Amino acid sequence: MKIQSQYARTIAHRCRGSVLLFGLVLMGMATFGLVSWISLLTTRSYMIETAEYAVQRRVAYHNATAVAEEHLYQNAITGTNVPAINVELANYMGAVDIEAHAGAALAETNFVGSVNRFGPSDGLSYSLPVTTAISDGAETTTRMFLMNSRNPMLSGDLLTLNAPSIITNDRRLSGDFWVEGRSTIWLPDALQTYTYGDFRSEQYTTPTEGATGFNVMDFSGANLLPANFPFIPMTAGMTSAGNLGFDGTARSVNYSSNSVNSIYDEVMTYSPVVVTGTTSSSQPGVTSNGSGRITLDLSDENLSLVVIESNVNRIVFDGQSNQSDFDSAAALDPVVVVYRNSPGSAYDIGRIEFNNANGRQLLLAINAESGASDNYVNLRFDHADDNPIWRLFVVSENFRTNFAATTGGTLTLVGGIRGDRRISETTTSFDIRVRKEPSPKNLIELLADRNAWLESFSDGAYTAGTDPFASYNRPAGSVALNNPTENEPPGGSSGSTPGGGGPGGDPDTDPPTVTLAPSNDPVAGPFTVIVSFSESVTGVDSSDFLLSNGVLSSLTGSGQNYIFSVTPISLGPVTVGLPAGRASDAAGNGNVAASTITVNNNGPTTIDESNFDFGLDDWTFVENAFYSTNGPSSQANYEFQTVGQFDGGGIRIEIGGEDNDDYSLSAALSKTIFIDTESTGTLSFDYRIFMPEQYETGEDGELIVAVDGNIVGVGANNYVDKIVNCCGNGGGDQEIISSATVNLGTLTAGVHTIEIGIYNNLKTFFDEFMELDIDNIKLEASLP
Repeated sequence: MKIQSQYARTIAHRCRGSVLLFGLVLMGMATFGLVSWISLLTTRSYMIETAEYAVQRRVAYHNATAVAEEHLYQNAITGTNVPAINVELANYMGAVDIEAHAGAALAETNFVGSVNRFGPSDGLSYSLPVTTAISDGAETTTRMFLMNSRNPMLSGDLLTLNAPSIITNDRRLSGDFWVEGRSTIWLPDALQTYTYGDFRSEQYTTPTEGATGFNVMDFSGANLLPANFPFIPMTAGMTSAGNLGFDGTARSVNYSSNSVNSIYDEVMTYSPVVVTGTTSSSQPGVTSNGSGRITLDLSDENLSLVVIESNVNRIVFDGQSNQSDFDSAAALDPVVVVYRNSPGSAYDIGRIEFNNANGRQLLLAINAESGASDNYVNLRFDHADDNPIWRLFVVSENFRTNFAATTGGTLTLVGGIRGDRRISETTTSFDIRVRKEPSPKNLIELLADRNAWLESFSDGAYTAGTDPFASYNRPAGSVALNNPTENEPPGGSSGSTPGGGGPGGDPDTDPPTVTLAPSNDPVAGPFTVIVSFSESVTGVDSSDFLLSNGVLSSLTGSGQNYIFSVTPISLGPVTVGLPAGRASDAAGNGNVAASTITVNNNGPTTIDESNFDFGLDDWTFVENAFYSTNGPSSQANYEFQTVGQFDGGGIRIEIGGEDNDDYSLSAALSKTIFIDTESTGTLSFDYRIFMPEQYETGEDGELIVAVDGNIVGVGANNYVDKIVNCCGNGGGDQEIISSATVNLGTLTAGVHTIEIGIYNNLKTFFDEFMELDIDNIKLEASLP
């Protein structure tokens, strides 16, 4: 056989030489006869041919994989689709086949129906799966490529210094930072030298080849070498040429030319609180003194999304001063704050204060536009002598950021830091430990900027259909080798050796096969998977299985049989697979990959559940919610009741009862929810509605549900329930206590607003009012 690889030819020549020399030695030894020498030489020659063949197949396999990766990097990131290719390299040096795939990894913030969890966090991300057929010249195998998108901080890049998007000087990294993860440092040419101080990191990487002058240390004080690898392209911003920012820039805080990856543009779609430092205002969780100071109360459950429009000299975040409040804040929804510093601002930002500690997830994104008069800000943490913890993600663009404190101590920052200018820490005896957020909530994942990269794994024997290389003129070979994607480096034969093998007969070279069987399909919640091997194996672990749209738990079993549970994450298909080589039999043979199973989660799945045992459960109170009613704010209110009408706490809404003027009135509880795939929604809740007898005939009350401003009724009605004061003043109080289940119809993938409230068509006197007690709200979704 002709060996194409120069490396393979060198090995083969060396092997042939060693066999000839060995044979000559044996001929001169009286203890060996001619027959023994011929048998040994034959066996050794067989081993040489096997090694040559294995090397050639290994080279061909990696050649084909490299072609597939390059094709995907050029098309899956930057394009709107992946075109099909079928490449057969000359001299049997590999072949790759990829079918056409639609959908670019950056075209959407979320792939409908493909919200998968991969990598180290459970946050919301997306993945574009591409199945590839790879030929090594002898057989075709499947390799799965995943174009993943994830916020870099949630993936473990806890401190990133990007290439600047506007200003190309004043880029340093210094101070007492201890990064308990990876630091990512971009070093384009002609930028200032880094000064590190006591900057330490578990590992760091820089994409610039040949970078010198580094002195990054690990936690023991030993110097670190960069953990470089084929570096993931940046995908959060665009270059001046309009291409996606593979040059290390990350213009994502406020960048209208790429609004899909602009945190500001995304936040504005959610109707945030917008404040400016030149106007006095007081809104839920946010106050402005009108003289440049903005204060935010991170313990206020109504605080959510805030945009600060320039004209600010100080931003103050008030955290929690005791452990109980700290623990309670951890259960609240995340807070996202965007600050934009524009040219001509009445005030220049000088300080962002962080008081006490904070258990609530906070994303702070700050941006200084080109031409802004001041691009420097102190991030000051008070009470650092108490060693506070702050759950905080800082994204800073075109700002020099300096971390400081009034006293010494250690700040534990759970989240991460990203900037494109100086990142420093200057306070004596003040240390900052940066740790990964272990439980990122959906809002953080959706709004934070992203990276994209290729992840791939072997899927074993090719099972995707007709072999695309069936007519490929593969080289002749009588030796059937193990799967070349396993067991680096190559070597050995899966067949028996000539001459009967070693003592005890032929070795066991048959790999165990495996099947996966779900308990049900489709499902409406958790299900079990039975794993059956063809022989006893060891080494089976939960982490060996590959799942999309599902979480594995409770793996038990031994020998040939195992079982585990899968809890679907969202509606749609749940896939479960087991790659090759994850378990082994007594002879050390790795398993053949299992055929991937798909189980359809049709629902219902609970999207939101509110029991009001401790407060509003993230619902907000809305006046004049329906039919363009015109009542003043004094005519509508709500209260949380520790002991509600039903079990535990509850919420009571009241309209009317204030004066003798005529109004139509309405009020509701409102909540914004996210649906990741088109679904049929069902809303259920317990309620009590009440109207006193003082109402006159024709003055009625309705219980109403609305989705995105559109009223959804029950049956042919445009309401859920109704009180009709048929008998006029003195006819008796009217009260209904019941439960409701409302079909919300088809909900498209995306954000929706749900409202539950009451409507009174006419109030005329002070003793006329309407009450709604509501509890145990549940929103469920099913596939249409």
